[in-house]
Amino acid sequence: MMSRLFRLLADRDPRLPPLVALLLVVFVCIEGWLFVLKKPFTEYQRLAATGHMLGQALSVRGGPSTEIEMLERDNKALSDRIDGEMHLAGARDRVVVSLLEILDSSSRAAGLTLMGVHPGEVKTAAGFDQLTYDVTVAAPYPALANWMLNLNERLGHRGSITELDVRPDSGDARMKASLRLSMYLPTRAGAGK
Repeated sequence: MMSRLFRLLADRDPRLPPLVALLLVVFVCIEGWLFVLKKPFTEYQRLAATGHMLGQALSVRGGPSTEIEMLERDNKALSDRIDGEMHLAGARDRVVVSLLEILDSSSRAAGLTLMGVHPGEVKTAAGFDQLTYDVTVAAPYPALANWMLNLNERLGHRGSITELDVRPDSGDARMKASLRLSMYLPTRAGAGK
């Protein structure tokens, strides 16, 4: 069948069979491209485009050395700010006011009764003044536990709960808690005693 077709085509024009063969090869190449090579090629193009975008982003940012320099500037600015705050006169007074505001607002938000805040002793160790405060609150136990967790989060690195005594309060479901809070200041900031 095919040989008869080729003979008929050859009788008409001797250049026609190579042309048909060439068209057949081109057709097979196009089909091969669509089925075999198209997916890897598009994946390569996507990766190349992503690499180009990342290269542009890094050139805009200036690379890792610029980022390190930026972090060093931020660190120096923050250190200067902290040093400035710690050397101001009355830093201890600001800590007390800040602590009272935190205790008042957090106890009100948690539904606790803040019964008292009394200053305790001041100890100096390792370049820091440890200011202690005795705090007494009353509330149902779940509210008290949540308040202590939130208080510890709000104080962060500035202070911590160092002692705790929880007892029932006058026969009802409320508990009375006595806490010792410790706040820490660098010795130089606490020099204005």
